[in-house]
Amino acid sequence: PSGRRVSFPPDVRYRNTYLTWLAEKRDWCISRQLWWGHRIPIWTARLSGRTVADILAWLEPHLGREDLAVRLLYADGASELVRPGAARPWTEDE
Repeated sequence: PSGRRVSFPPDVRYRNTYLTWLAEKRDWCISRQLWWGHRIPIWTARLSGRTVADILAWLEPHLGREDLAVRLLYADGASELVRPGAARPWTEDE
């Protein structure tokens, strides 16, 4: 409510600190504060049992990253392509 004051005992020491901090605050979209968690995709190779991320790191110096990721993940029968480190948007179905 308008007209009400906040008291900071001792008033001289904390009042200006709080008012300066408060003056810097801006409106913030509430949905930006929600954290849905990070997806950590992990696949394993059928024959070796090593994770695809390990295989990618081992082969990356020899082949292009994009081409290698697509070929390995689809060749291994992955149900969806989400490369390690890539964010995926949340959908209504989830």
